[in-house]
Amino acid sequence: MTTNDQLPDPQSLGYEEARDELVRIVQTLEGGQAPLEDTLTMWERGEALAARCSPDPGRRPGSSF
Repeated sequence: MTTNDQLPDPQSLGYEEARDELVRIVQTLEGGQAPLEDTLTMWERGEALAARCSPDPGRRPGSSF
């Protein structure tokens, strides 16, 4: 597993890129075969990617800015 330090910042990724990487992480974690240290690294990365994919909490639905 590549460390989070070697991966691009999730905020710099487009929505689709972040979502696709998050899906891959979830699939790997669900497989249950990764070593514990890798699992923790993937979990942290997944949290950051999920935050990137979530709507901005300060933004109102339907707002264009």
